Amino acid sequence: MSDPWWRGLPPAQTLVECGGHQHEVRWADGGLVLGAHPDAEAELVLAALGGDRAACTDLAQMWARR
Repeated sequence: MSDPWWRGLPPAQTLVECGGHQHEVRWADGGLVLGAHPDAEAELVLAALGGDRAACTDLAQMWARR
């Protein structure tokens, strides 16, 4: 079986405006890591129940769809 397309690429990171703060979003080993949102899935559930949506979790959700 061949290696994933991202094998051998270095990690990348950037800052994202989220709730009035700058949060680091890091891509490594083919996935996103949201340092300020360790349980992004739980935050998405709370948002679905009427809570505020964090921009970082929106980004993670968009990534997952691709």
